[in-house]
Formats: sequence, C-alpha cells, structure tokens
Amino acid sequence: MAIVYTVYRLLCIRNPQEYFHMAKGTKIAFINISKSFNQAKDVVFSEIKNRLDNNKWFQTFYPPDPRIKSKIRMPKNIYILPVGSNEEAPLGYNIFGAIIDEASFHMLTKDKDYAEESYNQIKKRIRSRFMSKGKLFIITSPRYVYDFAEKKFVEAETNPKIFKRRAPLWEVMPKEMFCGEKFDLGKYLTALAGTMIPIEYEDEFRQNPERAMRDFGAQPSMAIQGFFNNPEDITKAANYNRKHPIDLKTGDFAEWFYNIQSNENYDSDKRFIHIDLGLNREGKGDCAGFAMGKFNGWQEVKSIQGKIEKKPKIFIDFMYQIKAKPRDEIQFEDVRKLIYKLKDIGYNIAKITFDGWQSVDSVQTLKSAGFNADFFSVDRNPEAYHTVKGALLDGRLDFYYYKPLVEELSQLEELKGTKIDHPRRGSKDVADAVAGVCYQAAKGTPGKGFLGA
Repeated sequence: MAIVYTVYRLLCIRNPQEYFHMAKGTKIAFINISKSFNQAKDVVFSEIKNRLDNNKWFQTFYPPDPRIKSKIRMPKNIYILPVGSNEEAPLGYNIFGAIIDEASFHMLTKDKDYAEESYNQIKKRIRSRFMSKGKLFIITSPRYVYDFAEKKFVEAETNPKIFKRRAPLWEVMPKEMFCGEKFDLGKYLTALAGTMIPIEYEDEFRQNPERAMRDFGAQPSMAIQGFFNNPEDITKAANYNRKHPIDLKTGDFAEWFYNIQSNENYDSDKRFIHIDLGLNREGKGDCAGFAMGKFNGWQEVKSIQGKIEKKPKIFIDFMYQIKAKPRDEIQFEDVRKLIYKLKDIGYNIAKITFDGWQSVDSVQTLKSAGFNADFFSVDRNPEAYHTVKGALLDGRLDFYYYKPLVEELSQLEELKGTKIDHPRRGSKDVADAVAGVCYQAAKGTPGKGFLGA
C-alpha cells in the first residue's frame, strides 16, 4: 500500500525527472527484495500489481503497461521490480522506494548479512539520487534478538526519521476470527502475567511459549532455534541466595569464598575448571569464560518412562567473564594467576581444561606446575551442553545468578541437532566454561562413570 501510494504521488508530478533534476527519460525504480526472486515476485510484487490493476484511478489515468510481466512499467518511466537478496543488478537503477520483505529471514553467513547488505546499498542509492525524499520499508516477522530487523528497530528509538511498529496477530486480526474467550499469558510466560489473549492461541503457547510469542506475538526469540525452549527456566533455576565470589570493591575474591580447611589446608571435594578463550571479535577485544565447579552428590530423577534414576548434582563455585580492552588480547598469564589464586585459598583443583589450540602454552605451564591440565572442546562434544541442560531442568545444577551466563544460555541455538552455537553478534564464552565444568564434574563422579546427560 505504501509503495502504491508513493507511485501515485510521483505520477501526480508533471515531470518527475525534471522535478528531481534528472536527465530526460531517466528511469525511476521501486524494488522489493525478498529471500529469493520467486518469493519477491509471488508475494509483495503480486500484491502491488493487484492493487494497481484493481484501482480505478490508475486504470483511468496511468495504467501499467500490460505487455510486460516480469516487472511493472508505469507511465513517466517509473518501474517496479521484484529482486532476490543475492542479486545486485537492480542497484544500478535510480531507486526512489524499496521494500525489504521478511528481512529477518534473508541469507546469513559468518561474513555477510544479506538483508543488511541490501539495506546499505539501497539507502546509498536513494540518498545519492533523491536525498530524503525516497522511502525504504523493512517488513518482517521477528526471528531472534540480534537479527538485522531487530537491530534497525532498536535504532529507531533514537532516530526520529524512522517509523516503527510491532503488532501481535491478535491485535491486528479481525475480531470476528476469535470466539471471545481469552487466557492469561502468565500461565506460560510469567513476565507477561495479566496479558489476556484469544484462547485460539493457547495450544501453541502450551507447547512452546517462546516460539509462540515469536510467531504470533511479534517478539523475537533469544535464538533462531533455542536450545532452551523456555529461557525463563534458566532464570528460575538460579540460586538467588548465593553471591558472586568477586568483591566489587577490591576486585579480589571475597573473604567468605576462601576455602581454607583446618586439616592441613586439604579440601576433599575435587574441583574442575574449564576455560574458554574467545578470539578478538569485530575489534571488540578478546573475551574469556572461566568457571569452576564440583560434583555435589546424587539426586533421584524420574525419566519420561517413569523410571527412577540417580543422576549427579553439580555445584558451580565460580563463573567469570574476562574482557580485554578493545582491539586487545587476553593475557594468558592473568588466567593462570586466577588458577593459582584459587589453589592458594584452599580449593582442591582436580582438573583444568582449555578449549583450543591457543592454550597450548598454558597447558604446558600448568602441567609443569603440577596441575592436571588438558584440552577439551565443548564445540566438538555437544554432550557437554546436554549435561548442562539436563542438570538445570532437573534442578541438579546449583549456580548463582550471573548475567553473562543467563544471557548466553538464553541465546543458544541448536544447529541441525548436532552443534550448539550463539547467534551472530552473540557470545557463549561463560556458557562454554560452565558446560565444560559440568561435563567434567559429571564424568568424574565417584564410582558411577559418566552420567551427565
């Protein structure tokens, strides 16, 4: 509708090219971009064409050229074209208006966001030809919090030239579509208690609250296919009676965290440490995740089949996100000093694992100092994350609320059922560290072998 109206306004100008100081006969283009050319043509393009074909004003004064089917050619050299997001040919046009349809679902690779690339190219074309007169529309259902469309939505908070609108389906669908009975969203998402929506959506919210909120409520997921179906499970599982061991005033461990034992400083509980060293990302500096925890006894858990099983409980003593300065690197010596400190204040460190090849020097140094140090990749062994998930959902994981961990676990996505990863522009350094600790602690449970999942 917006594109049709904008085309109408242009056609009301006697000579659009002369008005915009362009050469006589110059083409002025409107394009709609979708994931693929076929989708662009079948969805938005066809809707625009239907409105033009069925509008009395256009058919009376400025009808489209009926001989051309692949694009819409209007009088006064105005064109409307469908385009796939991987195509660049239309960018040679003088673009006055454009639609990026389903912007959150365009192709996304490690190095390139096709929706963002299209946006930047089109914006540049509009600005160079028409300054602030042109119009660029982004339309999509939401996907996840860090996708391109959500990024632009946030930008609109501080940019008065951007109009934004988010609307759940139950607010825009005709009321006649619903029976009138409603249910409280708080039954499935406690943060939305008191929000009443049509009963027709309850089955979807019962099965997967976060996905239903994304698909019907216009709220993005924390991840494309969340590893945790309901991120609220993570915040609910945290032990709010516990505190972070680092004293914010001194930057050192709080005295209550010291584990000095009366019996010759010996701690019988074996601790496991896992360290994930993140590489420099987009000039933001390195970021490492550090965690320490232990096996904490057994807990009886009822399986889906109703069978009672004993599974290990895990206690996370310490989590820490180590950040380097922008464009700087993590100092491995500082990480090792943290391990030495934990030993000095009384913790019996049974095993230390690092995630990758960049840790070779640290492993060798710690071995020379008498520690049991080795390599372990959470990425190569997804069982580590299934250990975390199982322990958390069963109530077997005791951890204090730590914002970096909660955010990272909430954003985790499962890729093809084989890899657990973070979304683009996200991170999982602390989550990896905790997953490594959980795996090692469960694997090292006395007398039972591995019972982590």
